[in-house]
Amino acid sequence: MCFSAEASFVGGAVIGSIGIATLRTVSMPILRWLALIPIMLALQQFSEGILWISFTHEIPLWLVNVCKYVYLTIAFLVWPLWIPFSVAIAEPNRTRALILWGFTGVGLILDILFIIFALSQQIGVVTINHRIVYLGSAPPDLLWAYGIIIIVPLLISSIPNLAWFGVVIGILAAITTYFYIYAFVSVWCFFSAIASLMLYYILKNKSTVTCRLVRNLFLPEKPRQQ
Repeated sequence: MCFSAEASFVGGAVIGSIGIATLRTVSMPILRWLALIPIMLALQQFSEGILWISFTHEIPLWLVNVCKYVYLTIAFLVWPLWIPFSVAIAEPNRTRALILWGFTGVGLILDILFIIFALSQQIGVVTINHRIVYLGSAPPDLLWAYGIIIIVPLLISSIPNLAWFGVVIGILAAITTYFYIYAFVSVWCFFSAIASLMLYYILKNKSTVTCRLVRNLFLPEKPRQQ
């Protein structure tokens, strides 16, 4: 979390616990990808907790690097692919599902581009104004695409109330850009981690998803023989 080690560990524990509860409420396998989002965000918070400790205590450099790259890997490689994929695989509407699979393909392209830029520079981590800042650069257009590929699939989904989750993290992205642009990666992930608690209620109270439509998108039912 972007404020302190204590906040990171407490936040990670709370979000992780809710994430586990969310996963247990899901009975359909295709919804488990969505249910895992809070758990992944909790892992990011635990990683930042250790990074906070590294600023005031001597800890092994390899552990610092592991936590840094775990956080950044989830932020820039996992989310652009995971979010559209998890929404696409659970989407019961065929037309929307096809659009969402297209977003998933774009997310894969973004992953490749982020890897290219990451390998071309040394990525550091510092604190500025009690926020964790990751030192690295990427083209602005790529960062805009990053936000779009995470937020828009949630807005497209026909799963009840999932679009509201997209609206909330979209608003939080705008707030983060305005107030904390220098620490965008850390602050937006923190806000998104809190917002991900919405998934517990969305998936718990979600009406039955027509799994047959998703399955038939790829495996159409064979006509019955008379």
